[in-house]
Amino acid sequence: MFKVAIFLTVPFISLFQNNLVGLGSLLLINPSMKTAILLSLLVSFNLSAQLSDPESKVLHELDERADAYFGVAKQIWNFAEVGYQEENSSALLQDLLAGEGFTVEAGVAAIPTAFTATFTTGQGPVIGILGEFDALPGITQTDSPKREERTDVRAGHACGHHLFGTGSAAAAPCASTAPRPRKGAPVRCTWCGPGSSTT
Repeated sequence: MFKVAIFLTVPFISLFQNNLVGLGSLLLINPSMKTAILLSLLVSFNLSAQLSDPESKVLHELDERADAYFGVAKQIWNFAEVGYQEENSSALLQDLLAGEGFTVEAGVAAIPTAFTATFTTGQGPVIGILGEFDALPGITQTDSPKREERTDVRAGHACGHHLFGTGSAAAAPCASTAPRPRKGAPVRCTWCGPGSSTT
């Protein structure tokens, strides 16, 4: 059970393990929260030595793509699009998942920015992954840890949805190709990006 929890946090760990200062400034979090995140990362790194070879391979693949995922998160941060208006963020994540071999269905539930992305190898267990990428209205902070206002936006990311959407999109290909108890057993991995969670 503990390995599963560690494995599910891998996208966030992998994205920022080489740039913990960047993580702190990008999240714009208070010092006590930063301490909690850093402690959880340190515990996770120590436990990563206990991972199996296939799990280590997944971590290695994520590490190789970390810069690209960081770039996606940064773009979503800069788009700063509020709920139901995340056109650029949604398109970016759709392209990312389509590039990983997922079939994308846009406009889910009659919400233009909501979409699903599905990868399947046949009938089998369904792995569902949720991703959010909306910004909060009235937040105009830059990615600096000090108070610096952006004048080019009327919204921003204060709760990490730019990371949540990106981290979830990074996890989806890993979940779809992860080792299964029975070699070659079919799996269906569906990523769901809601139109909004904060409005």
